[in-house]
Amino acid sequence: MAFAAFLRSGEFTCNSPWTKRHHNTYLSRKHVTFNPNDSVTLTLPKSKTDPFQQGTRIHLASSPFSPLCPVQALKLLYNSYPHSPNHPLFSRPFGFPFSKQFLLTKLHELLLQAGIPTLGFSGHSIRKGAAVTVAMNGISRDNIKLLGRWKSDAIDVYLNELQESDHISKLLSLNSQLHSPPSLNSPLWRQRIR
Repeated sequence: MAFAAFLRSGEFTCNSPWTKRHHNTYLSRKHVTFNPNDSVTLTLPKSKTDPFQQGTRIHLASSPFSPLCPVQALKLLYNSYPHSPNHPLFSRPFGFPFSKQFLLTKLHELLLQAGIPTLGFSGHSIRKGAAVTVAMNGISRDNIKLLGRWKSDAIDVYLNELQESDHISKLLSLNSQLHSPPSLNSPLWRQRIR
């Protein structure tokens, strides 16, 4: 869900014990609305781009054929672990909310289980990963800014990294061709034989 919503880790974690006042300033169960069209509206009570805490609505579409469907994941969470509307949206056993450290520890555990080195992964990697993924799927820069609620040009840092990575991959592919024998069907090879 955090990936699909382009969330910053601070938007769905809480580093202090959950109290009665937290449900108004941190993401809790009451901030999720399941819509009749099988979508979800997530209302962030506060975020970096909402300094007056008016609430930011994020609309998440269902992706029924994807194992990463945020709507199905939230339905499973609500059905498997029912709690009051004022409970943290994401919590550990005994009701403690996800802290940034807990999130990072779990992220690293899952990466290691998948055989992926953890170097360079942080809580912000979820948001960055969402931006890079949609860019690789051909979504325009303006639409990425819209999806991720960027008001500045900060998205360019991620997109420039992606372009540099693509450029390096292309150079490596071209360079590797120096070490391959020429194809006998190559017009230059045939011309050389004559």
